[in-house]
Amino acid sequence: MVAEGASAPLNRVLASVHFDIVGGCQLRCVGCPNSTILNKVTRIEPSVFGSCLANIDVDHVAIFRLFNYGESLLHDDLPAIFDELETAPRFSIGFLEMSTNAQFARWDQLEDVLRRRRLNRLVVSCDGDGTPASYERLRPPATWEKFMAFLVKARRLRDQLCPDMELMTRTVVFDVAHTAAWKTVLEPLGWRPEFRWWINLVGASEDLSGRNWQPGEGTCPFVRGGDNLYVDWNGTVVPCCAHPHAGDFGDLSTQKWSAIVSSAKRADFGEQLETNRAAMDICGKCEFGAKSDLGAYLVPS
Repeated sequence: MVAEGASAPLNRVLASVHFDIVGGCQLRCVGCPNSTILNKVTRIEPSVFGSCLANIDVDHVAIFRLFNYGESLLHDDLPAIFDELETAPRFSIGFLEMSTNAQFARWDQLEDVLRRRRLNRLVVSCDGDGTPASYERLRPPATWEKFMAFLVKARRLRDQLCPDMELMTRTVVFDVAHTAAWKTVLEPLGWRPEFRWWINLVGASEDLSGRNWQPGEGTCPFVRGGDNLYVDWNGTVVPCCAHPHAGDFGDLSTQKWSAIVSSAKRADFGEQLETNRAAMDICGKCEFGAKSDLGAYLVPS
């Protein structure tokens, strides 16, 4: 372990970075903690984003996601965010991904981003049984009409501006039969669906999993290992993508990642997960634990 404040050797690889360029969302999806916790939409300043990127002192990030819990397309200066991505990092990026709820876009800014051909994948989130009523019930105040219009226009722009970029959805279903309904909607429009079962998240307004809530035990897969980085809109390094406020490991806009990942604050958090997790406000209720298999939530397609 590297001493706090020391620099780690620049030969490390991060498996993933989830970076919220926007905090919050305009939707109130029933399965998302944002619906009950974050009522205000906030955006990172591009210069602060650049400072954070410069402080990720590794050689390579396998997959960099421009989201954690927030709605990426609510940022009011996406081109400036991509300017920073082109100039600030000391590391290479294997795969760059952005996610959206497909309910809003500043199309001129999104076109600017797509023209750069830097984005490898655009993801749309959607839930339900593949019908408008189910989708709108789970993701208020989203409308099916806006969702479909986004899918069509984004596909057209992809074909014109960056034909190698992948279009994908992450789709929560409740029955295997729902995958067929979604495929009839999504695949003709050029979107590849990835299906997931419902995940119980602390702070969500509804539990629709149909199973008993069982808190996890021990160090969760998000914190274990230290090769995944999750960052809030203001540069705060957080433990995971399962809750926006599960903990605070430090400020990436002013601290190196090597110092944060080896800090006493992060070590103490991991120790508490191992020894006294039930007493933790959020992690004590969360389903993810040492034995969690994240792949178990994927539905064969």
